[in-house]
Amino acid sequence: MPFQYLTNTATAQSRDLTENIISPTPVNLPALENIDLNNLKDLVLPASPSVFPLAFGWWILIIILFFLICFICFFIYRHYFSTKAYALLELKHISNKNLPDFLFIREISKLLRRVSLFLYPKQGVGQLSEQSWSDFLHQKAPHILPKHVSDLIAFSTLTPNHTKITVTKKDLYVMVRKWIIKAFKDQKHERQHK
Repeated sequence: MPFQYLTNTATAQSRDLTENIISPTPVNLPALENIDLNNLKDLVLPASPSVFPLAFGWWILIIILFFLICFICFFIYRHYFSTKAYALLELKHISNKNLPDFLFIREISKLLRRVSLFLYPKQGVGQLSEQSWSDFLHQKAPHILPKHVSDLIAFSTLTPNHTKITVTKKDLYVMVRKWIIKAFKDQKHERQHK
């Protein structure tokens, strides 16, 4: 019996709560006719957002970063796409090929002639004969490219296919690399003093 009493009271209480929620007691609101609207102030709208909502310091930082990125891109472009970098890359490509000695020297000679045509266009490098070409190579860097090596490069088109070179490919690669770097450095130095 006590259990049934508890259930009946719980049901009665929940019924009372439900009735109060469904039909709330009316609240007395003032009549709308009695409200005076003349004493209301105008609404002040907030300022509209500007075209540049960031603070001034952020814009300075963005501009500095933009110019820094442009500066870095310019030097990366200049380094990787310069003629000097291309010539050195071509030289490395030639040295990585497993060419016989006579073909290796011919490819080196072609590369040096292309570099010379680029750097010294008014000196008629393309028309130089073998001896003149050898003298030209030796004259531009005598301490880097000895006379016998410049002769070997210049006369490479006349040497038979089975000829062995007197210098190792690695030494020749180093000499030619130094010659190219010095030639570009000399050309840059000449341009600056003009």
